[in-house]
Amino acid sequence: MSQTTERLLTPKQAAEFLAISTRQLRDLADAGYLAFVNIGLGRRPTRRYLPTDLAAFVEARRVAPGARKQRTAATEPSKTFKVGDFAAMREELHRKRATKARKR
Repeated sequence: MSQTTERLLTPKQAAEFLAISTRQLRDLADAGYLAFVNIGLGRRPTRRYLPTDLAAFVEARRVAPGARKQRTAATEPSKTFKVGDFAAMREELHRKRATKARKR
């Protein structure tokens, strides 16, 4: 078990340190991206944050200039893609409905 002499930060202080909202801070902690210390005794955690954990989070999320990857298309365009004439489709649908209505 590690011992620390660092002062624990409140969610507000930690959010200010990261320049984000307290809601974003809580979401990051809930998703497991950001460590916190639970000092509460009840069901809901009373969260406090170590400055070293915040600094480690910032360092892990740091992106070097030019290191950004180019986004690639999720899928290739379909070679069988057909352009639909929606006006013609609508007219055909109306004709079919009118024919059905006359038969009744």
